[in-house]
Amino acid sequence: METGPPTVIAASLRADVDAALRARARYYEWPEALQAAHEDSVRAETFRSLRFQLVMGLLVSVCALLFDALVMPGHFDLSLGWRMLTTLPLTLVALLALRDHQLGLIKLAVAVSMTCFGMLEVHLASHAEPEIMARYTMGTAFLLAISCLALPLKPRELARFALGYGLATSLVGMWPNPLPAHELALHMSFTLLAVLPCWAMAQRHWQVSTRGFLLDLREEASRLELEHNIAILRELSERDSLTGLPNRRAFRRIFSEAYERSLPGETNGVSLMMIDLDLFKEFNDNFGHPAGDRALRTVARTLQHAFHDHGGHVARYGGEEFVGALRCHSAAEAEKLAWSICEQLRELPITVRRQEPQTITASIGLASVGFDAEVDLANLTARADRALYHAKKNGRDRVVVSERIELRVDKLATG
Repeated sequence: METGPPTVIAASLRADVDAALRARARYYEWPEALQAAHEDSVRAETFRSLRFQLVMGLLVSVCALLFDALVMPGHFDLSLGWRMLTTLPLTLVALLALRDHQLGLIKLAVAVSMTCFGMLEVHLASHAEPEIMARYTMGTAFLLAISCLALPLKPRELARFALGYGLATSLVGMWPNPLPAHELALHMSFTLLAVLPCWAMAQRHWQVSTRGFLLDLREEASRLELEHNIAILRELSERDSLTGLPNRRAFRRIFSEAYERSLPGETNGVSLMMIDLDLFKEFNDNFGHPAGDRALRTVARTLQHAFHDHGGHVARYGGEEFVGALRCHSAAEAEKLAWSICEQLRELPITVRRQEPQTITASIGLASVGFDAEVDLANLTARADRALYHAKKNGRDRVVVSERIELRVDKLATG
């Protein structure tokens, strides 16, 4: 029975898997949770295999019925009636009524159906000529051997089936129409000789397949652990440790994913803001770096809320500079938000030592492109940065829109 790697691994199973592999534990020595995980992983394949075995058993039963009609026509009614009462209803119920969550019942149906088949063959053998009798009894033993190799049963399930099959066929060989003593002894001996090596091979295959499951489970757990660690490292590498905002590197990735490709039906353009805190070096010199760090964290929270409320993204660009992007219907809408941000920052109380809370202001450079224009981060950044320079030069604590500067430059160039 093949087992594939599970798609979802509970982290708590990792220790159990490692312990089972180190101890080379057999299946029934595994913790219950590990056995349950294995059963879940092979449930669908076991269900399909059992259904296949039922169909094949039905075909074999039909072929055996035709053989009975040829070699033992006087007992054809018995053969047909027994199969109609046992093999056929068991097979139909298992195929049509039972589902993959009822594997125990399907396994029972298969085991009982095959045992009934074997009992019939031994009983028919007791009414046959010696040559035919030997063929029937040997065929019964051969069927059990094949079943040990083919049925997707657990070791204990297979042992119970083989024992029940062997006892049932042997009892039928004793009653109600006993086989000759030498033929019964030959049947029992041949059954034992045929089933033992097949059962041993089935056991070996089960051990190999379950160990393979453990190795697959450990590999999958290791892969998930590695992916988790990579995600953590990526988060750390793309997250500003002071403010908790994405850093410049992360912002480039976010911008590429969220803004460079327009969604179908998108009618909003893209606006980018370069936000720089005014006179921040003097703030640090006057009140100390701890106060400056508190200011940066406070500003970061304010910016994050402002951009998040408008479906945008913001990051720390470096030092006291931040960058934000959002989709807006027009540049005027983005400008209105930028002025609102300036007002919110102006009103923030920054705790500094034991003095009265201080305030801080910011200058913002804004650049936009329409929904039908190519969105290029480098171009937008350069335009917003030029607008920020004008905001700083013209008195700070203000918003300058890139398009207005570009229009003024165009007029100067044409003049």
